[in-house]
Amino acid sequence: MNSGNTTVIKKLAWAILCSCFIWFTLEFIYGNIVFTGLFFICMSCGFVLLFIDWRKQKSQVIFDTAADFDTTGSVTNKSKSEGKLLDSPSIKSEPDSTPIEQPAIKPTILTPDSKHISTKEQGRQQKVPEPKIAGILLNNRYGFMKQLRLGGMAIIELATDTKNDKLCVIKKPRMDTQHDIKINGEKIAIEAAYLMQFNHPNIVRYIDLFSYDNLIHLVVDFVEGEDLFRSFAQVPASESRVIKWAGQILDALEYVHKRGVVHRDINPGNIMLRKSDDNVVIIDFGTIKSVAVDHGTVVGKPGFEVPEQIARGYSDERSDIYGVGSVLFYVLTSKPPGSIGKAENLDYELRQHGVSERMSKCVEQSLQMDAKLRFSSASAMRKALGSG
Repeated sequence: MNSGNTTVIKKLAWAILCSCFIWFTLEFIYGNIVFTGLFFICMSCGFVLLFIDWRKQKSQVIFDTAADFDTTGSVTNKSKSEGKLLDSPSIKSEPDSTPIEQPAIKPTILTPDSKHISTKEQGRQQKVPEPKIAGILLNNRYGFMKQLRLGGMAIIELATDTKNDKLCVIKKPRMDTQHDIKINGEKIAIEAAYLMQFNHPNIVRYIDLFSYDNLIHLVVDFVEGEDLFRSFAQVPASESRVIKWAGQILDALEYVHKRGVVHRDINPGNIMLRKSDDNVVIIDFGTIKSVAVDHGTVVGKPGFEVPEQIARGYSDERSDIYGVGSVLFYVLTSKPPGSIGKAENLDYELRQHGVSERMSKCVEQSLQMDAKLRFSSASAMRKALGSG
């Protein structure tokens, strides 16, 4: 809606409200019921017009922001028409091949006042420029199939990679508000920059990075199976399987930590159980952060929140250790550790499910509120568990 139409609606609304004042004055003087009825009718019309004007102005702000957005996860109109990725000092993408080497990256530091997407906000209706239709070809390569889920910061879609006829997952930022466009796009750009450099069997594989509809799109492998949260919501896993998975998760985190970064959101929903070989894969690195940064956004799945991250946004390797402990507790009991209450109840709950003393002590130590009392590293915890 243009500014001219907005001005007309505003003038009309205020004219009606002024008429309301006149009718109210006449009614007050003469006490005529006709004046009272006209007063309420005019007042209602005036407020309805003001509300319509406010809604259209708000929609225009979001549209203009999306159209002009050309940094931290978006592209200019020229780049979109040419099908090229926006140039960025931290990301160098080659759409049709995974780069072998990447220059040192310096991800943008997120400030403490960056908005955290809560679970309540996850239910808000997304605003996307153009809904995709099944069969549409993205970046002349990826055949869109369907939307898999709507996350706190991103929309996750399933597609077919026509280059090798395999399924893949596409991740793009949500566009709920102007703030979300910038922050979520930036997080996906940072995630992509790190995934380009990772090469580990238990970390989801990076495929591509491109732009579509003025939004950044990250492409990764499709892992057939279910996440640990859904897999063991009702029936716990056997301890022997959990020990194997713990070793794989800790080995992947040790690989990540050696590169000076932490995941910050290790929970059962971010770990897939692959159907073909019963191995686990960490699939979501949207909250990854450099250890050198002493602050960050508050993140965490309800029931699995890391204490120091919730309290002050701080995290280091031991924060991921807490995350591993929460995953192990969940798959062994089908309960999130946050639902147990006091820390001393953790061991009791584990024993009630037949967990060995060795496993119980390792889980309990990893879930200590004080980070200093946890395992100092992923390798230390793996050794204590006897999983490698």
